[in-house]
Amino acid sequence: MNITFINPERTDIDTQLSFLKPAFNGVENIKAEYEDCCNAVKSKQAGLYRLKGDGFNVRFVGKAVDDGYQLWALTGFGYLNAVEQILTIVEEQGYKFIRCHTVRPGITRMLRRFCVNVSEQKRETILTFHFEGV
Repeated sequence: MNITFINPERTDIDTQLSFLKPAFNGVENIKAEYEDCCNAVKSKQAGLYRLKGDGFNVRFVGKAVDDGYQLWALTGFGYLNAVEQILTIVEEQGYKFIRCHTVRPGITRMLRRFCVNVSEQKRETILTFHFEGV
């Protein structure tokens, strides 16, 4: 497995961020949500990463929130294996939980196996995984 931080000062940062666009499909305010995510990366309030390994290659954006980590966007292939790795990485960094929001039923079904707290809202599902022993 290989994880790479994508520095927001790279000359190709807009191209790197464009790979995230599919993560916002189905979101009510797709343009505003995507722009908020990009602005957070560019202002270093959130980090953009590429994670590659056997059977997965994803880019994701995340940021620290309270005692946990908010997974803001995830795109690529091999989500299931990638999420397992992301959970391990986040736990090793000492966070108490990881949270994500999704509007896609398929992503909700896939991530439920990892999450202990699932909250269904009007148009989205909020999934939270609490790490034991932290």
